[in-house]
Amino acid sequence: MSTPEVIGQNSLHAWWMTVAFVAQLITCAFGVVGSVVSLFCLRISKMHTGMVLQFGLFFSLFFVICFVVIPAAVVDEYYTLLGWQEKNNVVFVALHTTFGNLERNVFGLIATYRMVAVCFPLKFDLLSRTAVVLVLELCLCLGILALWLPVFVGPYAQDFATIDVGNASSYKMGFELYCITLFMPIVVTTSAYSIMIVFRMWKRRAATSGEGATARKSLDYVTFSVGTVIVCNFLLDVPHIILHFCRANSTDRSFVIVHVFYRLHFALDPLFFVVFNRHFREAVRQRVHCWLCCRAFRDARLSAAAANV
Repeated sequence: MSTPEVIGQNSLHAWWMTVAFVAQLITCAFGVVGSVVSLFCLRISKMHTGMVLQFGLFFSLFFVICFVVIPAAVVDEYYTLLGWQEKNNVVFVALHTTFGNLERNVFGLIATYRMVAVCFPLKFDLLSRTAVVLVLELCLCLGILALWLPVFVGPYAQDFATIDVGNASSYKMGFELYCITLFMPIVVTTSAYSIMIVFRMWKRRAATSGEGATARKSLDYVTFSVGTVIVCNFLLDVPHIILHFCRANSTDRSFVIVHVFYRLHFALDPLFFVVFNRHFREAVRQRVHCWLCCRAFRDARLSAAAANV
């Protein structure tokens, strides 16, 4: 028989899980909108074709993850945490793990390319050829699939009846794969952006007064924007990777809370991409203004037509 204390604890637990559930769905909604806006900005972008291809893959992954993968995984986690099902669904965990690790690797590739563009412009022109970028992206996608698919399907798959299904790092070889496909991309991304910032700061100091304040101001803005991206992703990535290194149980409240905050980067990264680019901000502002004006004009015409009838 349940005591009032147990009932109260269960109610509090259900309330916490519901808040986490709603927060993650809201994050997904912002992520979908942000990825669509970012893909729109890429269409009008004057970036190198190689970078457009990389960002295109990046935000396409964001769209799929926020529109399909995370909502399905969140619902599955919610059902498990409230005791409506015994274990997480392996399919949803596999999709979330594979797509999540692939997204972090693509982000690391973008960071590396941006570092090369700043520090080694001549090599960047060579590496940014369409064929080279497509081959790298294909190898990256196939590599992540080749590493993670055997964990979930095939003769070497886990015995899911005896393990914590919701935390893939607790699987056999799961910890090692997280080191390769999640921890290493974080290190690469942070290192590449840090080198980029140091180079930018050195370049700013080396700028002569004859170049004027505009060039120095531009360097300051780039340094600030890149630094913001590094700090934000670092603060969200580190607790997440530590949690998996500790192999926490997927039903622990700490596991849920850390993932709620970690998934915020799906809403923040597209926002940074648009906000920190003046041309993208202006294009989005003009498109929204045009949409609002067209809608207001259409409503006015409908009102006038209705009044004449």
